[in-house]
Amino acid sequence: MRIVSVRIGNEDHHVNFNETDERKYLALMIGLLLERAFPDSSEFEHQCMSAGEALSRCLHHLGAATDDGWFTRLSMPKDWIRNKARLAKITELPALADVLEVLLPFEAQYGTVPLDYRAGQRVDFASDLSALLRQMGLLSRTSRPNDDFLLMMTNHHLIKPVNGNWDAKIEVLLQNLVVKTMDSAPYEYTAVVQRRCERPLTWAAGYMNKRWRYGTWLSQQDIARSIIYHHSALPTIVTNTLTDGGNTVFVPTGYRQ
Repeated sequence: MRIVSVRIGNEDHHVNFNETDERKYLALMIGLLLERAFPDSSEFEHQCMSAGEALSRCLHHLGAATDDGWFTRLSMPKDWIRNKARLAKITELPALADVLEVLLPFEAQYGTVPLDYRAGQRVDFASDLSALLRQMGLLSRTSRPNDDFLLMMTNHHLIKPVNGNWDAKIEVLLQNLVVKTMDSAPYEYTAVVQRRCERPLTWAAGYMNKRWRYGTWLSQQDIARSIIYHHSALPTIVTNTLTDGGNTVFVPTGYRQ
């Protein structure tokens, strides 16, 4: 069984899919994005908003859209796009976790997301997305997120500290993420967080955005399938934590590396 790039939490708690399931979920998520952004036309006016730009990068990865900086325009029929997820070589498709990383902020900007979530509560997204997340094992049957999805929600500012303090469960997940990140971190990154070079911390967070997902440093094959999303919170939280004596640091909504 192949482990896809939803690599979050401890080694014993990855979300695992075989290639058939990965393709199925890719097609379903891409279908949700197409339904939301292009219900009646082949163009989407994102107005340089971050979620729309991420959508454009996802569709460009599929060879299915162009972008002029204001509009994303489909260059291929919607059925062709869905079928590509089912039929193309897996190495030619965007990573499953990264497509979900596009879908979550799109929902946050244009759809339905849980606000002021607290650990242990149920998560209420739009019904079609909730059903997909339950099918993928990221939400329980009662819509409670697993540890993988708690970190994804944190990454997209759907979970925030209260009065400057993280929920105890989130704090543990973030601390484990920091440790895992440093276990195999490349020299270029450790040199910055250990203050052995003059590059700024923003450089290190941007470096993570391109080469890191939830504690795992990506291989070249993984990088080729990745979609870079610049408003992710975790790269900056992890980087700042490593340079602040291990105290997890909050990143305001909309922070951009």
